[in-house]
Amino acid sequence: MANISSLIRELREFISTSRSASIATSSSHGQESVEAKLSGVLPDLLQAYIIPLISNEREVTAVLNLLSFTAQNYPGVFFHGRAAGILPVVGRLLPFLTEPSFSFRHGVVFETIDSLLALLRIGEPKVYRQFFLDVIRDVPYISTTSDRVSLKCFSESFALISDCPVTFSELPVCCRPLDGPGVLIVLTDKERWQPFAAWTIRLINKCLMEGTLNMEGLFNASFVHSVCSFLLGYEDATLHMACFDFARITTKVINADIIPVEYVIRSIACILCFDENKSAFRNTTYDSCMGACLHLLHSCCPTKIIESTASEIINAFTRSICSTESRELQLALCNAYVRIAKSCHPQIWEPSLLVKMLYSEIPYLPLIQCIQAALSILISSDTLEGEVDASASVAYLKSSGLMQISSNRSMEINPIITFKIQKIAESNIEFTSNFLVDIEQKKKFANELWNSICSFLANLEASPLKPERTITALSLLCLAFSAHPRSKLSSSIFHQNLSWIPWTRKQAKDSSLLASILPTYLHAIHNILCLQDLESREKLFHDDEFLTAVERSSSIYPKYIDLLELLKLPSELNKVIHEARESTSLNDQLQDAVDGLNHESLNVRYMVACELSKLLNLKREEVTALIAGDFIVDLDVIRSLISSLLRGCAEESRTAVGQRLKLVCGDCLGALGAIDPAKFKGISSERFKIECSDDDLIFELIQKHLARAFRVASDTIVQDSAALAIQELLKLAGCQASLSEDLTTEITFSYGFDQHNEINIRGQTLWDRFSNYVKEIIAPCLTSRFQLPVVSDSTFVGPVYYPSMSFRQWIFFWIRKLTAKTTGPHSSIFNACLGIVQHDMQTAAFLLPYLVLNVVCHGTLEARHSITEEILSVLNAAALGHSVATLHEIAGEQSELCVQAVFTLLDNLGQWVDDLKQEPAPSWLKVKSEAMVNVSELLASIPKVTLAKASFRCQAHARALMYFESHVREKSGSFNPVAVRIRFDKPEKSSSTDSPTTRSDSDYPFADEDISFLMEIYSGLDQPDGLSGLANLRKTSKLQDQLLINEKAGNWAEVLMLCEQALQMEPSSVQRHSDYLNCLLNMCHLQAMVTHVDGLISRMPQYKETWSMQGVQAAWRLGRWDLMDEYLSSAEKDVAGNISESIASFDLGIAKIIQAMMKKDQLMVAERIAQSKQALLGPLAAAGMDSYVRAYPYIVKLHMLCELEDYSALLGQGSFLETSFTLNDPKFIKMTKHWENRLKFTQPSLWAREPLLALRRLVFSANSLSAQVGNCWLQYAKLCRSAGHYETAHHAIFNACASGAPNVHMEKAKLLWSTGKSDQAIAELQAFIPNPVTAVDIQASKVDRDLAKTILLYTKWIHSTGQKQKEEIMNNYVTVRKLQPKWEQGLFFMAKYFDDLLVDARRRQEDNLASRTATSSLNASTNEKACWSYLPAVLMFYAKGLYYGHKNLFEALPRLLTLWFEFGSICQRDGSSTDESMQALFVKISGIMRGCLKNLPTYQWLTVLSQLVSRICHENKEIVRIVKCIITSVLQKYPQQVLWTMAAVSKSAVAARCEAAAQIIQAARTGSENRDLFIQFDSLIGHLIKLCFHPGQPKSKTLDISTEFSALKRMMPLDIILPVQQALTVTLPIYDTSLSADSPSFDVFSTSNRVMISDISDEAEILSSLQRPKKVVFIGSDGFHHPFLCKPNDDLRKDARMMEFTSMINRLFFKFPESRKRKLYIRTFAVTPLTEDCGLVEWVPHTRGIWHILQDLYFSREKFDKRRTDPKIRNIYDRRKTSEEVMLKSQILPMFPPVFHKWFLTTFSEPASWFRARVAYAHTCAVWSMVGHIVGLGDRHGENILFDSTTGDCIHVDFSCLFDKGLQFQKPELVPFRLTQNMIDGLGITGYKGVFLKACEITLSVLRTNREMLLIILETFLYDPLVEWTESHKSSKVEVQNPYAQRAISNIKARLEGIVVGVGARPSLPLAVEGQVQCLIKEAISLGNLGKMHIWWRAWY
Repeated sequence: MANISSLIRELREFISTSRSASIATSSSHGQESVEAKLSGVLPDLLQAYIIPLISNEREVTAVLNLLSFTAQNYPGVFFHGRAAGILPVVGRLLPFLTEPSFSFRHGVVFETIDSLLALLRIGEPKVYRQFFLDVIRDVPYISTTSDRVSLKCFSESFALISDCPVTFSELPVCCRPLDGPGVLIVLTDKERWQPFAAWTIRLINKCLMEGTLNMEGLFNASFVHSVCSFLLGYEDATLHMACFDFARITTKVINADIIPVEYVIRSIACILCFDENKSAFRNTTYDSCMGACLHLLHSCCPTKIIESTASEIINAFTRSICSTESRELQLALCNAYVRIAKSCHPQIWEPSLLVKMLYSEIPYLPLIQCIQAALSILISSDTLEGEVDASASVAYLKSSGLMQISSNRSMEINPIITFKIQKIAESNIEFTSNFLVDIEQKKKFANELWNSICSFLANLEASPLKPERTITALSLLCLAFSAHPRSKLSSSIFHQNLSWIPWTRKQAKDSSLLASILPTYLHAIHNILCLQDLESREKLFHDDEFLTAVERSSSIYPKYIDLLELLKLPSELNKVIHEARESTSLNDQLQDAVDGLNHESLNVRYMVACELSKLLNLKREEVTALIAGDFIVDLDVIRSLISSLLRGCAEESRTAVGQRLKLVCGDCLGALGAIDPAKFKGISSERFKIECSDDDLIFELIQKHLARAFRVASDTIVQDSAALAIQELLKLAGCQASLSEDLTTEITFSYGFDQHNEINIRGQTLWDRFSNYVKEIIAPCLTSRFQLPVVSDSTFVGPVYYPSMSFRQWIFFWIRKLTAKTTGPHSSIFNACLGIVQHDMQTAAFLLPYLVLNVVCHGTLEARHSITEEILSVLNAAALGHSVATLHEIAGEQSELCVQAVFTLLDNLGQWVDDLKQEPAPSWLKVKSEAMVNVSELLASIPKVTLAKASFRCQAHARALMYFESHVREKSGSFNPVAVRIRFDKPEKSSSTDSPTTRSDSDYPFADEDISFLMEIYSGLDQPDGLSGLANLRKTSKLQDQLLINEKAGNWAEVLMLCEQALQMEPSSVQRHSDYLNCLLNMCHLQAMVTHVDGLISRMPQYKETWSMQGVQAAWRLGRWDLMDEYLSSAEKDVAGNISESIASFDLGIAKIIQAMMKKDQLMVAERIAQSKQALLGPLAAAGMDSYVRAYPYIVKLHMLCELEDYSALLGQGSFLETSFTLNDPKFIKMTKHWENRLKFTQPSLWAREPLLALRRLVFSANSLSAQVGNCWLQYAKLCRSAGHYETAHHAIFNACASGAPNVHMEKAKLLWSTGKSDQAIAELQAFIPNPVTAVDIQASKVDRDLAKTILLYTKWIHSTGQKQKEEIMNNYVTVRKLQPKWEQGLFFMAKYFDDLLVDARRRQEDNLASRTATSSLNASTNEKACWSYLPAVLMFYAKGLYYGHKNLFEALPRLLTLWFEFGSICQRDGSSTDESMQALFVKISGIMRGCLKNLPTYQWLTVLSQLVSRICHENKEIVRIVKCIITSVLQKYPQQVLWTMAAVSKSAVAARCEAAAQIIQAARTGSENRDLFIQFDSLIGHLIKLCFHPGQPKSKTLDISTEFSALKRMMPLDIILPVQQALTVTLPIYDTSLSADSPSFDVFSTSNRVMISDISDEAEILSSLQRPKKVVFIGSDGFHHPFLCKPNDDLRKDARMMEFTSMINRLFFKFPESRKRKLYIRTFAVTPLTEDCGLVEWVPHTRGIWHILQDLYFSREKFDKRRTDPKIRNIYDRRKTSEEVMLKSQILPMFPPVFHKWFLTTFSEPASWFRARVAYAHTCAVWSMVGHIVGLGDRHGENILFDSTTGDCIHVDFSCLFDKGLQFQKPELVPFRLTQNMIDGLGITGYKGVFLKACEITLSVLRTNREMLLIILETFLYDPLVEWTESHKSSKVEVQNPYAQRAISNIKARLEGIVVGVGARPSLPLAVEGQVQCLIKEAISLGNLGKMHIWWRAWY
C-alpha cells in the first residue's frame, strides 16, 4: 500500500476535483465519485493503520481526521449510519482510549467516535440505544479489572450485526473476543482503565446532551452509583471531571432522584479538604467543573442532605475559597454556605469565619451574600436588636417626629420586647423549651458575630492592614450592612468607609491601584449615599462623635468636606469614572433615568433629571441616532422616558425643588426633540376599581399613599399626620399587638379567645401583603401611641365650593363634611385619615370616591342630595364660565383641578356600577335595590349637557364628546340615531356627501346647535376626519363648518378663500381678521401679513395691541427687526395691562429672545428663554396627562427653544446681527448638522416643521448664508407639496429661487407634476440637463449627484408619459449610472425600466404567438429582440441596487426572484433547454444569481425567505440547487429564526418538499458552529406536534405536561428563541456602504428581543372549541410568561402568509404621510406552522370576540337568553314568508337594538382613553375591512373578530377562509366585510361617515398604489400547496401550481385596479378609490345582502 501521506494527499485532490466537477456538471456524480473512492480506501486504511498496541501516533491521527471528515460530509461511505458501517469502526477505535502512548490524542479519538455515533443515532436509533445499554452494563466492571488482563465489551451491540453479510471493516484480531461477538479491551492497570472509564463516561455525557430521547429509561440507580463511585479513591482529574459533568447533566436532563447527591457532595467536600499536591491534581478548569456540579446539586437537594453534609462543606469553605482561582467554585461554595445558614444551626456554619476571611489579601466579592445571609438570620434576634438597634431606633423615632404628639408614649424598646415575649408564653400557641433554647443560642452567635466585626474594625484602627486591603474589606462590610443601615455598627462601618476618601483622592494617579479597589469602593459609597434622602444623610453625619463638639454652621461638616471633593475628582480619577460610565450602553443609562424619574423622593427625581439633562447634551449624536433607528426596544425606552418627563412637568409640589424639576424636565424634552408620535405605540389604559372590603382599602391606603406620604414628608406635621393614620389603620386591621419588626414574622399571637385569634390571623394576613420596603417604614407605628385629635363638628350648610376657592381647601372641607355623614365599618378608616388629607392631595383624591360611595349607598336622602348639590355647584361654575373667567389668574388652575376631581369621581362611580352589573347575580342582588340604584340615580341627576359644557370649558374635549354623545342618545331614546337610521330606514345615497342643498328632517335627526357644539369639540380634538363626518349630519352646509374642517385639515388655500367670504359679511369682526392673518401666516405670505397688519392698525387702532401681537409673528420670520421692535413695544403694553408675562404668545417670546440676543444681553436671553419654557409647562402638563399626541405641539416649541439656546451659547458674548459664522467653522457646522438630524425625526407635517425651518432661515440669513436659506425654503416647499398646499409651495419655491438655492428646478418640476402640468415639469428639468449629456465634464461628486437626480427624474417622467423613444431613455439611464455608479436609486429605476421593457415585449410576443401557428422559437415570427434577452440586465441592476442599499429591498428582491423562477420554469417546461440561445441565457442568469448569493447581505435574503422556501421543489434543478444554497446560508447565519420557518416544510406531507428541507437543514447543521441547536430544535418540534394532536381526557379542561410530556419538560431550558412577533421581525439597519455586506454592526434582530425558552408550564389549558386546541405557556429567559395556542387540524400557512402580507402593509402605512399621520396599522402576531395541519399561534392578550361581548351586553339588558333567543331566531328563519331583507328589518333587528358603544364606555372609563380606543377601533376596523376585501377574506363571524380591551384595536384571526372561499359556501357570503349595526354603533354618532370612511379611503389608496409589491407576496401561494389540495400532488417530485391561488390572485389584481368582484358583480370600468369605498360600504350595509348570510353569521349583531 502506498505511503499514508501520499494517499491522503491523493484523496484531498480527488475530493476537491470532484466537488468542482459536481458544480459544473449540475449533477450528483461528483458526490458519488468521492463516496466510491472513500469506500474503497478507508477499509484498507483501517486495516493497515488502526491497530491497537502497535500503531504509529501520527498515522493514526491522520486517519482519524479523515474518518471524522467522511462521517460529516459523506455519510454514504458508512452505509448512511447503518450499524454494519459504524460499529466495526467504533470497535476498532475504542481500544485506543486505553493506550497510554495515545493519551494526548484521546480527544481526537473521542471526536471521531462521536461523529460516527451521531450517524448511528440517525441511521439506526435502536442499535444506538443498545450500544449505550452495553456501556451502562460494562462501566460498573471497569474499576474491578485491575487483576484481569482484558474485558469483553459491547457484546449485545455487535451481536446485532453478526449476521450482516457485509460490514464496513473487520475488527483486528487483538480486539476480537473468543467467546462471541464484542470488543476486547485490554485493562491491565489504572493507567489503562482510568482513561477508558473517563472517556466512556464523557461519551455518555455527550449522548445525554444530544440524544436525550434515545437515552430515556436506560439509566438506573446502580449504574449512576457506579459512575459516581469513581470520585473517591482515584486521583485522576480527567475521570473526576467526567463524573462531575455526568452528575450535573443527569440531574439537569434526566432526574435528580437517581443521583446519590449526598455521596457526591461529600466527595466534593473531601476533595476540597485534600490539599496535598493540589497543583498536580487540581487546576482552575477542574475547580470550575467541580463548582458547576456542586452548585446544581446543592441548590436542588432536600434540606436533610443540606444538614447532613453541612459540616463537611463548612470545613472546606475557608480553605477552598482562598486557594481556588475558579470563580464558579467560589460562587458555588458561597451559595452552599447561604443555604446551610438558612437550614442549620449557627454552631455548624460558624458566622465568625466570615470575619476572619476579611483579613485575606485577595478580596472575595461573593462573601457579601454570605455576610448578608448571616446578618439577616441573626440580626432579627431579640437580644441583638435590643443591644444594638434599640438606641438607634429611639434616635430615629425622635428625629422623625413620631414622638411629638403624645407625651404618654413609651421610649423604652426592650421592655416592649420583653412584654411581647411574655405574651407569647401565655398564648395558646405551643412553644417548646427547644424554641427558647434556640433563641438563647441564636443570641449567643449573634453577639459573637457582632463582636467579631467590632473587633475587626478596632484592629483596623489599631494596626491597619495595607490601605488597599483595608478599603476592600470595609467596602465588603459596607455593602453587606446596606440592608441594615440603622444600627450603630452600620454607622461605624459607613463612617470608616467615608474616612478613606482623602487617601483615595491622593492615589488618583495610580491607575492600577484604583482599577483594583475603586469599583468596589465606589459601589459602597453609592450605597451609603442612596440609603436615605438628603435630610437623613445629614442625620447620619450628626451621629459622629467627632461632630458633637463642633458648632454647626452648615449642612456640610469639616471632616466630610472631602466627600464633596470626591465628587469633583481630579482629571485622572474622572477619567476612570468616565470609562466606567462609557461601558454602560446609552439605552441602559436612559432606562436608569426612567427609573430615577419615577422615584418617590422629589429630591432624587430632581437630581436624576439634572443628570439626564447633562447626559442628553453630552451624547447628542448618540441620542439622535438612537431615536432615528427603528429598534422597538430603543423606542420603548424613549417612550417611557418621555412619559416620565411629562409627569415631571406636572409635578404637584409647590416647593422650589418641585418648580425647578418642572423646568429641568422641560429642558430634557427640548433636548430629546419633537419625536414623531407615529414612532410610538399607543399606551394602554388601566381601569380604576373601587375596593369594597376594609382590608383591601387599608392595604391600598398604606401601601400606595400613606407610606409614601410619611417617607417624603418635609414637614413634621405632615409626617405625624401620616404616622397617626397608619397607626390607626393597623389597629383597625388587628395588627397593633400582633407584629413587630423586632420579632420574626412567623410568630403569631393569641390572647386566649377565638375572637382575638381571628383578629391576629387577619392582621398577619394583611401584614404579609405589604412589601418589605413598606414594612420597614410602618413598623414603628405598630407600637406608637399617637392620639386622634378631637375634631369639632363644623358641618357646612349648602355646598362647600365657591369659584375662588383653592383645590386644597375645597377637597379637605368636603371630605370632612362627608366623613361626618359616613356609616358602617369604613367610617373608622375615613376618620383615621382626616389629618393627612389636609396635607396630601393624592391621598385625598384617592379617598374621595370611597367617601361619596359610602354616603350614597348607606347615607340619608338629605346626604345624597348634598352630594348632588356639591357636584353641580362645581360643574355649573365651570359650564357658566366662572373657571374660564379666572383662567388667567392663580385661582383658575385651582378651579380646573376641582372640576377634574369631580370628573374623576363620576368616572369611578360609573365604573363601580358597571362592574357590579357584570358580576354574577347572587353577589349583588341584595345591593341592587339600594346601593346600585342610589348611585345610578346620583349619576342620572347630573345633566349630561352640563357635564359636556363644563368639560369643553376646561378643554377636556374627549370627555365633552363622551357626555354630549350620551345626551344625544338620550334624546333619541338611548339609540345611536345614525346606526338606527341606517338599519331601519334606508342606506344613504353615495351622492349625499356632495350635495350642499337642504335635506329632509327625517334623514338628519340632529339639531343644528348640537352639530355646532359637536364640531367645536372635534375641532378641539384635532380630528378633521370626524369633522367631515359631522358635516354630513347637518341639514344645510355652513361657512363656519367649512372653515373648521379645512383649517384642521390644513387646507389653507381653501381657508383663505372662506375667510375672505366671511370678511365680506363681517368686515369689522376682530375674530375674522385674526383668522385671516393666521391663514396668511400658515401660507407663509409674510409680507402680505405685515401689510394687512399695518392696514388694520390704521383702520382699527383700538385693537392695535392685538394686531401688533400677530404682526410680531411675521416680523421675526422676515427678519424685519425695526418692525419687530415696533410691534413688540405695542404688544408689551397689552401684555402688561391685561395678561401676565407667563402666558404671552409663544411667538412673542421668540421675538423677545431674538431682541435680547441682538442686544448681547446673555442674562436677558436666559431669562426670556426660561419665561417661554415656564409659559409652556402649564398647558404641557395638562396635555401630557392625556396623551403624547396632545402634548406634541408644546414639545415642538420646546424643541425650538432648545435650538435657540444652542445658537445663543455659540454666540457667547456676540450679537445676533454682528457676529457671523462661516461654513468652515467646525462648531457652527456641528450645530447645524445636529439640527438637521433632529428635524428628520420630527413629524413630517407642515405645522410642526414650519417654525423650526423659520428659525433656521433666520440663523442662516443672519450669517449671510443665502444658499442654506434657500435650502430651508425648499424643504418647506416639499412639505407643502406633500400636504397638497400647492399655492404655498409655489410661494416657497419663489423665495428659494431668490435666495439662490441649488436644485430649485427639481422641486419646481415636482410641484408642476403634482398639479398635473406634466409637460411644463418635463421642460423645467430638461432646461437644466446639458446637451449632449455625455459631454458633461464631471468635477464634483455633489454636482454629479444632483445632475444624476435630475436626469433620473426626467427619464422616469418621459418614460411614463411616452414622450421619448427607447434608445434615448436607455442612454439617460446609462448616463445616470456613469454619474453615480453606486447610487441605489439609479440602479433600481434602471432595473425597473428594463423590467417594463421585458413585460411589454413578452406581452406582444405572446399575443403574436397566439395569433399564429406554434413555432419552435420565440422570435421566429418577428425580428424583434426576444423578450427574455432583457432579463440579465433586469436581474443585474436589481442586484447591484440591493448591494448598495436596501431602500427598495421589499420590492426589488421579490421581483428579482419572481423573474428568475419564472424564466427557469419556461426553460424547463417548454423544452427550451435544446435552444442554445436560451441555454446560454440561462447559464448567464445562473451566474448572476450565484453572484447575488455571494455578495448580497444575508439579512436581505431573510426578508424573502417564504418566497424561497415555497420554491424548493422548483422544476429546474439548477435553480433548486442555488435556492438551497441561499436558504442554507440564511439558516447558518440566523438559525434561531429560520428554523421556525423551516419547521412546516421539514414535516411536509409532500415527500419532495420534506426531503429538500432535510437536505438544507443537514447542510446548515454541518457548517454551523452550534450543531446542538439543530438537534434541540428537531426534538422540540416533535414534542410540540404531539402536543397539538394530543386528545386529552374527554371532559378535561387541562393537560398535565409534566406527566404526559415529561421528556419535553426535561429538555428545559433550551437555547431556542420564543417564536414571538418581535423576535421574528427583521429591523433593517442603517445602510453604510463602507461596511461589509454582513458586518457585525448589522444586527437585524435586537438582542433584547431574543427571549429564549427557559421552561414550560406544568399544565396546558384545553379550549372548548371543536378541534380542542391547547393554550400552553412558555416561560421566557426574560422571566415573563408567553402563552401560545397549539392548534391542530388547521393549515396555518395561510395565517402565516397573511401576517407577512399585513406586515408589508404596516411598512407601507408608515411610509405614506396620511396613513402615518393617523397611525394606521394592523395588529400582527406570530403564526408558526409546525406541519401542514398544525402549528403555534402567538396568544393575543386582553382580547375577546365581538360575539361574546355583544351577548354579555344583551344579556345584561335582558335581550338575550341562549335557551330561548336562538331557537326563536331559528324559527323566524325557517318560517320566513317574506324576503330576507324584510324579515331582517321587521322581525330580527327590533329584537337587538345596537349596544356596542356601551362596551367602550364600560371598558374605557377614562374619557381620553375612551376616545383613543374608539378612534383606534375605527382605524383598525377600516383597515381590516379594506385588506380583507382585497384578499377575499371571509367567515368573519363574531368569534373571528376580536377587540383589545386595553387599546380598542380590532383584530382579525383565523384566515382559513381566504381567496374568496366564502363565495363557494352553500350560502355565499355576499358582503365584502362585516359592517353590521353594532359595528356602526361603535363608531359613534357619525357612523361610518368620518373617521372610518377616511381610513378606508387611505387604506385602499395605499394598497392600490403598491399593488405590484403586495401581489409578489401573495404569489407564494401559487407554489406552496395548501392542505385542501395537496392530496393529489403528494407524489409529485416537483412543484405544481395551485389553481385556486391562481384564480384568487386574478381577483385580487382586479380589486386592486378598482374593479368590482364578487357574486353577481357586473362587468365595470375601474372605480376611483372614493367610488370603490362607497360601493363596498353600500354592499356591506345592504339589508338584502345581510339577510342572505348564514343564520349563525348573526347579521343582527
